[in-house]
Amino acid sequence: MATATKIATPVVDVAGVTDPGNPTKENQDTFFTLRCLNHVALGVFDGHGKACGLLASETARNFFRERLSRPETYTALETAPERTLRGLFHECHLAIKEALRHRYEDARNNVQERKGSFLVIKPTLLQKSVLVQGGTTASIVVILHGRTILCANVGDSVTLLSSASAVVPDTSWKALESIARIHNATGPRCSPPADLVAEPARPPLLLMLTGDHSPESLNEFNMVAKARHIPHQPHVPELMFLYDGIVPGTTAAGKRMTLREKHQLLERRPVFVVQNRDIHRAAEGSYYKNIRQEWASLCCTPAKAKYHESLAFTRSLGDFYMHHYGLTHEPDIFQVDLDRLNHSGCTPAFNVIVASDGIWDSWKYGEAAAFVTEALTTGDAADAARRLLQRNKEVAHGIFGSQVDNMTAIVCSIRLKVDNQTE
Repeated sequence: MATATKIATPVVDVAGVTDPGNPTKENQDTFFTLRCLNHVALGVFDGHGKACGLLASETARNFFRERLSRPETYTALETAPERTLRGLFHECHLAIKEALRHRYEDARNNVQERKGSFLVIKPTLLQKSVLVQGGTTASIVVILHGRTILCANVGDSVTLLSSASAVVPDTSWKALESIARIHNATGPRCSPPADLVAEPARPPLLLMLTGDHSPESLNEFNMVAKARHIPHQPHVPELMFLYDGIVPGTTAAGKRMTLREKHQLLERRPVFVVQNRDIHRAAEGSYYKNIRQEWASLCCTPAKAKYHESLAFTRSLGDFYMHHYGLTHEPDIFQVDLDRLNHSGCTPAFNVIVASDGIWDSWKYGEAAAFVTEALTTGDAADAARRLLQRNKEVAHGIFGSQVDNMTAIVCSIRLKVDNQTE
C-alpha cells in the first residue's frame, strides 16, 4: 500500500489593528481585510501630507477594498497577476487625484491641473498658486485559495512571510529563489535584504515580500534617473537623494526656515556621490530612523523646482508633483506558491505580517516574526495583532517619545492541513 499526501483546504485567519501612536496626532494609517469566495485580501496604507494624507490613504483603502470584493478581480489575478495588480495601482493613483480635486472644488477652490499631471489651487489671477499635496504608501496582499500569495507594494509598509512550524526543512532563502517571482523596474532579482541575512533564522523561514523603496537603494536611484534626469547626465536624477538631518527651525535672522532652505542644508549630505559615470554610496547618514540602524533619508525636489517637496521613499500613490520629477506608483510584485515548499511531513503553517513603518521602526524582522508566532500559539490572529500593537506602543514610546508614528498591523495565519491517505 502506498501513502499519498493530500493538502486539504487551508485555514486562513486574519485581523488588523491601528492606533495613532500619539493620541494628539491624526491617524493617517488605514487598512482593510476581506474574504471573497475562497480568497483573502488585505492592505495597509500610510498617508502623508498634513492636509490630505488621510484622504489619500482612505481613498486607496476604499478603492482596493471595493475592487477586491469583486469575483472577477480574482479571475484576472489568477490569469495575469502582474498585469492585474499594476492596473489596480494605476487606477488607484488616478482615483486619489480625483479625490483631491473634489475636496478642493467642493470647498469652491479653483483647482487646475498643470503640465506634469499635478494639481494646484489658483485663488485669483494675481495670487500665487498653491500645490495640492497628499499621498500614501500601499502594501496589498492577496491569498488565492489559501495557497498562492501575491504581494504588491509602493512605499515602506513592509510585508513579512514566516514559517509557523517548529521545523520547516529546506525552506531557506535559497530554496525560495525559484519560488518567489519578483518584478520591478530593473527586472527580476532574488536576494534577501541584508537585515534578513544578518538575523538568526527565527523562525526557520523569513522572507520579505515587499520591495526596498528607500532613497538608499541604488536600484531606485537608477530608476528615478531613467524617468527624469539632469540635462546631459542621464545617470543622475533631478530629484536629490539626501540623508535627512536635524536642522534648525529658524534662520540666523530668526525667521522661520522654509522647506527649500532646509533642503539647502541637507544637500551637504547626498546619499550617492557621482563622479563621471561612477556612482557610489556616501559613507553614512546623520541619524538612524529605526532600531535596525537604517539611515534616515529623503528624496527632495531640485533647487529650481517651483514647489519644494520631500518624501522618505521613491514610490507612492498620489504625490503628483514628486512623480512629475521621477517617482512612480508602479509597485514591486512578489508571488510565493506555498504548495511548492518542501515540508517533509510537517504540517505546513505560515504567518504573514503587513504593517506600516510605525510598527517596523521598533522591531527587527526576525523578532517581530517570532513574537507573532508565539502569540498565535495561545490565541487567534486578532489576539496576536492586539498584542503586537500593545508591545509596539511600549517600545516605540520609549524610543521616539512624543514623535511616535501612527501604527497599523495586520496578522494573518495560514494553516495548510495535510491529510495522509493510504491507498
